[in-house]
Amino acid sequence: MTQEEKDLLFALLLTEYQGLFAGMDELNRTLWFAVNEENELMSFVVGPSETLDLAVERYKVKLLAMAAALESLPCAAIEQLNISDLRYMAAHTTTRPAEEVIPEGKDYLSDLNRMTPEEFSQHIADMYKHTLEQLRSEGRI
Repeated sequence: MTQEEKDLLFALLLTEYQGLFAGMDELNRTLWFAVNEENELMSFVVGPSETLDLAVERYKVKLLAMAAALESLPCAAIEQLNISDLRYMAAHTTTRPAEEVIPEGKDYLSDLNRMTPEEFSQHIADMYKHTLEQLRSEGRI
C-alpha cells in the first residue's frame, strides 16, 4: 500500500468515524466500543486478493483514523484512554501473529460469510443447542 493510498483511506475513514462518533454521547460511544471490540477493533479481514501485510496496513490506518476522529471532536478529553489504546494498537500490530490462531486452510469468518441465510440460521441454532447442552452437563443451568 503506497503512502498515497494510505492517505486516501485515512481521509475516507476519518470522515466516516467523525460522523459516527459526533452523533453519539459518551454512553453510546462506550457501548459502541464494547460491542465492536472483537469485530471492529481486535480483528481485520484479509481479502481473497490481498496479502496479510496489506490487510495489517489497512487495519492500522483504520485504528489511526478512529483515534484522529475522536481527537477532533469535543469529546476528545473524555476519550483519551480510547485514543491512546487505538494509537497503541496501531503502533504495535505486527504482520505476523505470535502463533497460528486459525489452522491453515480454516477461516471461520470466511466460512460464515459463504453461508446462505438458511445455513447461517441453522449454524446459530446448532451452536445454541450445543452451548445449552454443555451448560446443562456442567450443572450451570
